[in-house]
Amino acid sequence: MTNERVLIIDNDLRASTLLKTRIEAMGCLAEEARTAEDALYLLRIKWFDLIILDSKLKGRDNGISLLREIRRKKALANVPIIAQSDKVHFRKTFELMGVTSFFMKPYAVDVMLDEIKDILTDKVLILGEKSRVRSAIEKDLARLDVKTDIVTRVSGFYYNVITYRYKIVIVEYDTRPNMTDRMLTVIRRSFKNREAPIIVYASGKLSGKGPEGRRKLQSLTDRCMMLGQCEVMGGKFALKEFSSNVNRYLGIEA
Repeated sequence: MTNERVLIIDNDLRASTLLKTRIEAMGCLAEEARTAEDALYLLRIKWFDLIILDSKLKGRDNGISLLREIRRKKALANVPIIAQSDKVHFRKTFELMGVTSFFMKPYAVDVMLDEIKDILTDKVLILGEKSRVRSAIEKDLARLDVKTDIVTRVSGFYYNVITYRYKIVIVEYDTRPNMTDRMLTVIRRSFKNREAPIIVYASGKLSGKGPEGRRKLQSLTDRCMMLGQCEVMGGKFALKEFSSNVNRYLGIEA
């Protein structure tokens, strides 16, 4: 994790300077803004991979109104934002507005740094039994500078989805009634991964043959279309197509 850009928007000079110093020690580039106007100017002329936003700002705007302004801008709509405040009632408002994380002040800086690392490190979650398809996926992901978490149990999958943020979630198709659908629902309802792209893969063995197998996969495909950013790769699994989708979600040009 090097050269990622972080913007700290906070009118507390001492706290933001300390955080900036610690972030730069991690290998990232960090800048500070004290007002909404300064923050919007920096966001207009530079790209940032992460925004840390305080509820209190100098000037007429507070953190809530600035967040609303940031989310209106298409180019910034998907930039992760860590919100922080010394007022507990701001938590619900920030979470409803789609921030990635919320920190109640005062907080331990090391805990904040761990969260920043978690957000800025590209990670992929794979749920699936050991198989030819999963082995091919693992081998393909190994070529990329991506941390991969692999789980085989649904309980472990649920824990990871709720606890960690992932760039992509890859799920093996499960033929048990409603199981795959339940897992997709958990992803979309989780605070950290509700917008994560999902790839559902199915080997020939899992997808089944005949009308019933095709019906199940078609139903799953329809469900994924409704969820958005969710794709199904059927029985004729093509690693080239999979690589293309992964690269697209990771922002890697072919």
